[in-house]
Amino acid sequence: MGEAMKPQSEDKDKEGNDEKDMAKEREAFASGGLLHSLCDEGDYEQLVILGDELGFDKQQLHELPFFLPYLLDAWNFTESLANGELNWVKLSHGDQIVTPDESATLKCIRTPGHAIDHFGFILEEEKALLSGDHVLGVGTTVIGDMHDYMNSLSLMMDESPRWLLPGHGPMIPNGMDLLKRYVRHRRAREWQLWSELSPSPGEPTKAPLSSLQLATALYTSTAEKRLYLASQNCFKILMGLWKDGSCRAFLRDQAGAEGAQERWSLVERGEDLLRYSYTQLGEGKLLSVRWVAVNDAGVQAAMVARATEAGLGVTVEQVNRQSRL
Repeated sequence: MGEAMKPQSEDKDKEGNDEKDMAKEREAFASGGLLHSLCDEGDYEQLVILGDELGFDKQQLHELPFFLPYLLDAWNFTESLANGELNWVKLSHGDQIVTPDESATLKCIRTPGHAIDHFGFILEEEKALLSGDHVLGVGTTVIGDMHDYMNSLSLMMDESPRWLLPGHGPMIPNGMDLLKRYVRHRRAREWQLWSELSPSPGEPTKAPLSSLQLATALYTSTAEKRLYLASQNCFKILMGLWKDGSCRAFLRDQAGAEGAQERWSLVERGEDLLRYSYTQLGEGKLLSVRWVAVNDAGVQAAMVARATEAGLGVTVEQVNRQSRL
């Protein structure tokens, strides 16, 4: 019996040593040693700047070298598509893919929002929607552009799918019910943010707020260390409201001497904010934009219509923030 147990004991010792070695490797990696070994000091500083641009925290930045081979593979694949090395057919919204025996038809639905090049597909004969990463069977998806995302949800609902076949998670029966819940949830968040940015009765104007300030005010039960993620969500929703004219945005002026009073400039329609779509933002970027609601009659009516769509039971009379949702 003792001899039989010996290999198991040795295996456990080996597993323990492997775990210790892996822990040491992770610790060394987290210290930035691998990054420094891959590039000189100047390049490392560039990676730090890149991390801020992408919204990477310290740990994600240190892990970047692990992902470089995958990024290179993706780049090479894209290049192969572009230069004709691979045989492929470009799909457009509304295109159909029909099997040779004509027993099945897939209709292409361009659905940006999670990703700028995202597509969904409806199996016409079954009214089954392959929703990809736009609508998941478990958890919630990452939003790249909220304005696009909501428009794509509307396109999906136009197909009246009986069930959803998501890219992650199980098949979803009653697909329309889930799509409606997604819309209600997002519209409710829009209403919360727009209301928070709107002036109170008797208050002529409202001071612009950052997405982090809004997240702190609205996500009261969220742990402080997770408020950064909540502020990312707020930023994406605010971008959607900005795109349709429901709020205004102000960018911090980077010019001026250190320690000088901050200056903010109103963002006109154009590329100033659009470059923030489909990217994760670092805390510096989140704090460099402040928002205020547009509160004219037309916007009020549109926001009430959205709140009604979300089932909030809001009326125009309540827009004056007599109650906070």
